Amino acid sequence: MPAVAGRLERFVSFRGSPARVEGDPSGPTFAAGVRAYKGGARHRGFLEVSVSEHQSGSKGVYAEDGSKIKLEEAHFYGPGVQVGWRFTARSGFTFIASGGIGYALGGGDWDVDPWTPMLSLGVGGTWP
Repeated sequence: MPAVAGRLERFVSFRGSPARVEGDPSGPTFAAGVRAYKGGARHRGFLEVSVSEHQSGSKGVYAEDGSKIKLEEAHFYGPGVQVGWRFTARSGFTFIASGGIGYALGGGDWDVDPWTPMLSLGVGGTWP
């Protein structure tokens, strides 16, 4: 849902996060941010600042006798920054590629690395 004002674009996205292995967290996740563009109408570079899911984890909760009671799951969100490029053809076809780094907050007790590489590729359409 982009909204463009001059050379700034804000966005919100939603997606499903599938479990990679049994016990991994799954479910809906979101991202929101702002892109600042530089360049022409067809080829534009940008800097993006966002908040999104950077890590997920699961851990067992155990009773005093060592038996497993349940499996807790969590999604860890945090800030991220990316640089990228956007191409928009005269037909409206749009391609976006970006990369950067993000930091997951609150994962200290979950044994997850808070620093996460970010990579985004997008194909779509742009209208006036």
